[in-house]
Amino acid sequence: MKPSSLRNDCSIESGIVVAVLAAGRGRRFGGGKLDADLGGRPVGRWATDSAEHAGFLRRLIVTAPQPPRFAGQLQGWERVINHAPANGIAGSIRAAAGAASPCKRLVIMLADMPFIEPEFLRALAQGSGVTFTQYPGGKFGVPAAFPARVFENLASLTGEQGAASLDWGEAICLLPPDKAASLRDIDTQDILSQIVREL
Repeated sequence: MKPSSLRNDCSIESGIVVAVLAAGRGRRFGGGKLDADLGGRPVGRWATDSAEHAGFLRRLIVTAPQPPRFAGQLQGWERVINHAPANGIAGSIRAAAGAASPCKRLVIMLADMPFIEPEFLRALAQGSGVTFTQYPGGKFGVPAAFPARVFENLASLTGEQGAASLDWGEAICLLPPDKAASLRDIDTQDILSQIVREL
């Protein structure tokens, strides 16, 4: 599996923002997960490259106060700090929503999901309501996209709560990717080793 090399001629308007969450400590991995090598690039760089290929003009990277090395090498990205990453993913989501204001739509993705395709990110960006990725088996989660009117909902998250746990009070859209394999994430060194063998 390789990331798309497509660079879109048509950029996504600046009022639609992407945020890559990269503040996790990677405890199950043993630390340093996002800087680990995957096919000649850091794991985290695959996600940011996909966002760039998708055509986002405004891009946020949410990190802990001490960022992974790859994040410091990015160009054209705004760094947003989650000051308490040990408290769970909710802090990173809140930080992204706060930094994204006053945009009209926010796409959130995880830095440890290297195979999300640019075209799928564009589809999330071009929606209008609350949109989650539909996983095999019916579960839904990230990447996900949110209109500005629900940013207050994101601000209510705590601990390890993800946005999919909220009662949105409106119909949500579920968007399946073309390839279920694009939803693989890297939690452990064994998973990374397996993916490296498949590349």
